[in-house]
Amino acid sequence: MKQSHRFKQKIIYDSSPDSEMLQQVMDYSTIDSIKLYNINPEWGSVIFMEEGSQNYMWQMNADSIYISDVTTGNLIRQLYTSENIISVVQFGNDFAGYNNQHEVFLIHNDKISPLFSIAEPAGFFKLISSPANDALIVKTDQNLYIYKNKLTVIKEELTHIRDLVYDVEDNLWVATEEGLYNFFQLNFQNFKFNMGNKDWVWSVQEDEKHNFWFASYQNGLWKWDGENITDYTNVVNRQLPKHLKRRPVPNYYAYYMGASRRGSTLFFPTEYNVLKYESEKFSPVLGLPELPFQMTKVYPDGKLYCSGYPGLFILDENNKVKSWTREELGVSSVLNFEFDKNNNLVVIGRNGLSVIKNNRIIHYDNAHLLHSYSLAKDHHKNIWVAGIEHVNLFNGNSVKQIESREGEAFYSMIFVKPHFLFLGGIKGLYIADLQKYYESGVFETILFNQSNGFTGIECGQNGFLTDAEGMLWIPTSDLVTRFDPMQLIQQQIIPPRIFLNVNSSVDNIQWNPETTVKSTTFDYKHNNLKFSIDAVSFTNSGNIRYYYRLKGLQENWSEATDNNEIIYYNLRPGKYEFEVKADAGVSQATSETLHATFTIKHPFWEKWWFIVIEVVVLSVAVFFLIQYFRKREKKKAATKQRLTQLRSEALAAQLDPHFVMNCLNNISGLVNAGYKKQANQYIVSFSKLLRVILQNVKKESISLNSEIEIVSKYMELEQFRCNHCFSFKIVLPQNHSTEKILVPPMMLQPLVENSIKHGFSGVKINNAEIVINIEVRNRFLYISVLDNGKGFKEQSNSFGTGLGTKITRERIELLQKRQNLQFEISDRNPGANVSFRIPLVLKADDF
Repeated sequence: MKQSHRFKQKIIYDSSPDSEMLQQVMDYSTIDSIKLYNINPEWGSVIFMEEGSQNYMWQMNADSIYISDVTTGNLIRQLYTSENIISVVQFGNDFAGYNNQHEVFLIHNDKISPLFSIAEPAGFFKLISSPANDALIVKTDQNLYIYKNKLTVIKEELTHIRDLVYDVEDNLWVATEEGLYNFFQLNFQNFKFNMGNKDWVWSVQEDEKHNFWFASYQNGLWKWDGENITDYTNVVNRQLPKHLKRRPVPNYYAYYMGASRRGSTLFFPTEYNVLKYESEKFSPVLGLPELPFQMTKVYPDGKLYCSGYPGLFILDENNKVKSWTREELGVSSVLNFEFDKNNNLVVIGRNGLSVIKNNRIIHYDNAHLLHSYSLAKDHHKNIWVAGIEHVNLFNGNSVKQIESREGEAFYSMIFVKPHFLFLGGIKGLYIADLQKYYESGVFETILFNQSNGFTGIECGQNGFLTDAEGMLWIPTSDLVTRFDPMQLIQQQIIPPRIFLNVNSSVDNIQWNPETTVKSTTFDYKHNNLKFSIDAVSFTNSGNIRYYYRLKGLQENWSEATDNNEIIYYNLRPGKYEFEVKADAGVSQATSETLHATFTIKHPFWEKWWFIVIEVVVLSVAVFFLIQYFRKREKKKAATKQRLTQLRSEALAAQLDPHFVMNCLNNISGLVNAGYKKQANQYIVSFSKLLRVILQNVKKESISLNSEIEIVSKYMELEQFRCNHCFSFKIVLPQNHSTEKILVPPMMLQPLVENSIKHGFSGVKINNAEIVINIEVRNRFLYISVLDNGKGFKEQSNSFGTGLGTKITRERIELLQKRQNLQFEISDRNPGANVSFRIPLVLKADDF
């Protein structure tokens, strides 16, 4: 709180029981050497410390005020009075004091005279001076007043006011039993006239006698002379023509914004016409249609301009009318108008802006011009146009969008010399310095709202009025506010005080506060940082804007924002510096810049020692992988080579000399016996077998159909040799074509040969038969060779002693290592069963 006094009164009690109370004054202007000065008890209690070039102390006893030098104790002068003044404050170049009877006195040139009194019940009474010493602030138990030439109420019916004081920003704080109030700098004076549930004032106008007129859409028309209200509502309503009362609108005068004055004549736009007050009488302005009008202006040439639903009308003092309809102007209802720098009329409305140039109309319907409500001409004669969420500038030839503010509607505007623009919106009252805009191109505004003294809700449309004293009036939804624009313009804007808190998180859910913001190191997991910023300004809390950047991630400052919580997610390891500052709505009131330097550690797998280990391990792993793959390739090559060898051996086994000689002898015997036809058949079968074997022996895989052809030809030759001592049957899969299924070549012939040579040899078997079953199940090919011969137990040579069978078995074992193969040999009664399983492999076009 504001505290510039260097002296403080202190009461000291002597230690002896019968001693008198002693009073002293403490000088604490130098903290290291505090001084105490005694007070002369004969002169009474201290009522004021006058500080300046000479430090005087005021004391009051029963009949006099004694003024003495604090440091020497010498009496300077004595003022005789019987008013029992208990406290004195500075008031301009004079002083003001008060007593317990709530009487306030002016002390001028050592003369004491009554100033004012407050007739309220005894209670807490206090008087302080304003920061400029040009006004007195008075409190009683429940009411708050200001005295500036006259006593005016600031606020009534507060609950037990206990104290009041000004802070360093010259805001008035009032302590009550129900809470602490900030009355800011007492810039705004509010008026309520109790003319209905709410006054709902739309127009304010001052007459030539400095009475103020208030027009309301719902509550009529009244005049206020500063003390008393004269209500003209019923007087005017009785003059409403009967044909207008029958309209489906209120059957009384409903007043709009835009009242104006020409000499002693007042003009009020209404729902039905423009109402004129002249020579203490009301009457409609002649020459206008009986439709709603929403704006009137009187220009220096004496002409009256009226606009609204029907369009724009110009009336001279002889009531000659010139007009443009709403359809011609194209802006819907004409809500406001003004002459531009080229002396052309500019009109605005909900459908944009139009310029009347040499009786030609130029329409601008840019999206940011729609829903325009207010305008004002500045010191460069450019026209500012505002409305729903936008502010635009028209220079006489083109329109430029200046500001876009979501959720705001600028219903009123007025230019105040030398170069300031006042805007009334939903959220409060804005002030822009246009000189700074023209110099820098940056449009900045200061907002006054309920957080800094402007308590009206939603400024009225085109409602500004400048009175004879230069004060501005603006109606709002719940009251009418009057203020001195120059006091707001000249108000010193103090930069806010800024504070910063830092929180870190691993999961963005649980945030941990950090105790220091100067230099902090975070574990790599705590790489989510939240910066909470608080900027304190008692006067401009609604204007606070923040700017920030995170050096190491972004070098440029952010745009101005009202967001005071900045979060960065998943920051990379490294060094950072967070910087933040704030201003009070304008760049010249910028706070200090706060810094938070921090480092996010690298995870262990990004540290040099881990990288070295990682490289070494990876190198070793790559080395062993290379060796492994080399060995595997060698093994695969060896397996492939062995399979090729085994295929060759299988060919050799199938074409062993004994078999070939038997075949040739059989052919020779048939020829010698004269069985030429049978011999030719035998030769054909033998040649086909040789051809098929030679075609497929070098292949890694052949079709199942070719494998069946090899074994069939072989068994046909064997049948011929033994005079059909056995029969054979081949059961093929039903759901797949044998031409599409691939198998290793010459897998079946050795198994069939084993059945013929070992299962059927040396014994006569009735109905000897070999059955080959081939089926597909679960993407596997199941093959079994069954015979009804002697079986393995009775065979003189067990299975596997034959060369062909050994080769087949070895080939299957090698393939088993490369693929998922199973090989089984079992007895059956009678006979034997050899079966194996290999993965089902189909030609590529079958997948």
